[in-house]
Amino acid sequence: MADKKKSPNKTVVKLAESYNFDNAEFLMEYEDCDVFTPINNDGSTPIIGQPIFILSTKKMTRIATENECFAIMKLLHD
Repeated sequence: MADKKKSPNKTVVKLAESYNFDNAEFLMEYEDCDVFTPINNDGSTPIIGQPIFILSTKKMTRIATENECFAIMKLLHD
């Protein structure tokens, strides 16, 4: 896991907002991507189910696939 906290760019925040979150928080680095987790300013959770991870590089921003999501969760657990 990376030591340095990174701020989400506008594209990351807009993607988080499209899933009814307020913002995103840097979580870790994964396969040359910054991984962000969507958050709400009041701490609430608008959905229940598989976590949403936002992957971001200088060239793209997208939601992690199901396989990537499980790989990230495994890394977080280890």
